[in-house]
Amino acid sequence: MSNYWDLYCKTCDVKSNCLHWNHGEAQLLDVIQDLPRLAALAEHTGVLDIQFQSGSEYTSTRLIEWAAKHHAHDVRPISEYGNTLDECGGYWTCPYCDKRHLCKKPKGHEGNHGKHDAG
Repeated sequence: MSNYWDLYCKTCDVKSNCLHWNHGEAQLLDVIQDLPRLAALAEHTGVLDIQFQSGSEYTSTRLIEWAAKHHAHDVRPISEYGNTLDECGGYWTCPYCDKRHLCKKPKGHEGNHGKHDAG
């Protein structure tokens, strides 16, 4: 089953929409380490869009611009389903609206999935 990953700035609550990497969460951890270098490239050259190769199926030329804005923030990989690597990612059904949601509790949490622990 496919699971596409992108970069997410938790500080600003925004995805980069620059990468579309199937099962690429580990590779994105490497990209996150390189964000300061990409930001420095933008600062020293004024270049905000550049074409480069990655293992991603889609790489936007605007990644450098995004890196310049978010390199010093809390950036992490995020899946197409909306969970980050430190979150559970299991599903739970809201008893009030009957909709399925991703569990945002820490990975390995105790108790039920969901916003609130019923015990």
